[in-house]
Amino acid sequence: MPAWRRILCAVDLSEPSRAALRDAAQIARDCNAELTLLHVSKIGKPMTGADPFVPDIDTVMREDREALEAELQPWREEAARIADRAVTVTVVHGSPAEEIVKFAGERFDLVVVATHGRTGVRRLVLGSVAEHVVRESSVPVLVVRVPAPK
Repeated sequence: MPAWRRILCAVDLSEPSRAALRDAAQIARDCNAELTLLHVSKIGKPMTGADPFVPDIDTVMREDREALEAELQPWREEAARIADRAVTVTVVHGSPAEEIVKFAGERFDLVVVATHGRTGVRRLVLGSVAEHVVRESSVPVLVVRVPAPK
């Protein structure tokens, strides 16, 4: 097994990403590696000028990040229990696929993502975060696929 020391697991609060979290945490335990959970919020900077009736976007983004960090606390606890070590949680804003690749950069040895298994028109319309990460990442990517219920 490769000597992975820093593992990044992208989570979107879905059941497939919970499976990815569990796999990433087990790998972190087996490899004695650090584990970071990353959630990408789709809230972004507006493209138009400021509107006096809309809350400041920086305030909205900060409040969104704080709310998501609280929502991710049980995920962090589950990962820490499996990995048998402290786990870091980071929330960033932007396009999920692009932000995962950018955040992973050269800082991590492995990126773990889930796939929702969309096919056909749904995949064409919604895209595939996992596929983008696999194509663009400069580090190895483990894609966790959860079998569809029968």
